Amino acid sequence: MAGAWNSSSDASLQIRPFDRIIRVNGISGSSRDLAQILLEKHDQFSIAFMRPEERMVDLAKSTDLGILVKYKRGSLGFWIDNITDGEVQKWNTEYPDAAVSPHDRVVAVNGDSGSGAELLSNMRNKEILQFKVMHYPAA
Repeated sequence: MAGAWNSSSDASLQIRPFDRIIRVNGISGSSRDLAQILLEKHDQFSIAFMRPEERMVDLAKSTDLGILVKYKRGSLGFWIDNITDGEVQKWNTEYPDAAVSPHDRVVAVNGDSGSGAELLSNMRNKEILQFKVMHYPAA
């Protein structure tokens, strides 16, 4: 479905990796609810997407990063589940226009992309971290 749309649409309207579905046929809901609507038989769908903003976040791992992360096997990167006291919260205070939030997705660390497990493993012995983050504004 996305391939057919992209091949016939202007580049600015094409569906991109990390775009998030926020409404289907005018209905908002959880990802599970929206997936259920997409599985139903319809002649036509109206789908609204949220496009993330790419942010680069530079952190010195002198103390705890202060993030709880989650990932799914086979997915690119990991997402931030919660932010507590630590380097990420300091970044957010110092750079509010480049702040990261829960539900943002980290897709690369120090220029390397990979699965969530790979990124977390590669972070263990690094003192300087640069996250490439897909930031989703509040809906």
